[in-house]
Amino acid sequence: MYGAKSISILFGLCIALLGCENIAENTSHGSSEKKIVAFSFKGIDSINEIDSMLHRIYIKVPFGTLTSSMVPTIDYVGAGIVPDANNSQDFSKEVLYTVRAEDGSKGSYWIIVNVLNEINTIEQFLGKHFGVCDTSIGDTFFYFGVVENRSISFPEDYDIRVSYDLAWFNTLKSSILVTDEENRIVCNELREHQNKLATYAMNMFPGKKFKGQYYYSWFTYPNLRLDLYVVRYYSWKNYTSTPLLSSNYWDASITNFSWTPEFDYRLAR
Repeated sequence: MYGAKSISILFGLCIALLGCENIAENTSHGSSEKKIVAFSFKGIDSINEIDSMLHRIYIKVPFGTLTSSMVPTIDYVGAGIVPDANNSQDFSKEVLYTVRAEDGSKGSYWIIVNVLNEINTIEQFLGKHFGVCDTSIGDTFFYFGVVENRSISFPEDYDIRVSYDLAWFNTLKSSILVTDEENRIVCNELREHQNKLATYAMNMFPGKKFKGQYYYSWFTYPNLRLDLYVVRYYSWKNYTSTPLLSSNYWDASITNFSWTPEFDYRLAR
């Protein structure tokens, strides 16, 4: 009886030791994680989307970007990546990056770069950097539309229309829940927001004439698209003024930023 008990204990110890050995064996292989978590380019603004299911990374870069020689900045989980993240690559075509895990397994990602046209560059990068304004009474959100001028009858190249939350602006303008002092502070914050996005657009395309504003419009008769009503705030431009009825594209030249409140509604109390 005693001998049988000893054999049972020895058998149990052997099983336990074998289990420990297997655990040590599996642990020694290391992690199987292998993924790219962020991908951008040094010195180049971009809008990035990682599709983890398809292992594709879509990157939008501004108009005029030369994609034939760009150095990436890559954050990844794994033991290594090929090609080397510090090396310049030709991204005018799809490039394959492969991440190696600690256990030796591999995962690959295709990098697909799209150079935006001028209008999409302005809309999407203004949306990226200025789509939200953190004001003293809370965040407010904006959407950007850009209208390109192709007529000699108007002075600008592009009209940047910053669509705003009408209810939020009306609350700021006339609600008793917003004090006069809060109204004054937030109006200054919105002016600064408009000034910054204007400066960003002008720096992006220094040879272009812009006008812009917070912009909200609707038709009184929407089915007929008649009687357009527009409410603007904090309008601006970066070109010389010309008489309203004799505006001409060739007569207007690029200048510094200036406010153009002539057709604005009043937001400050």
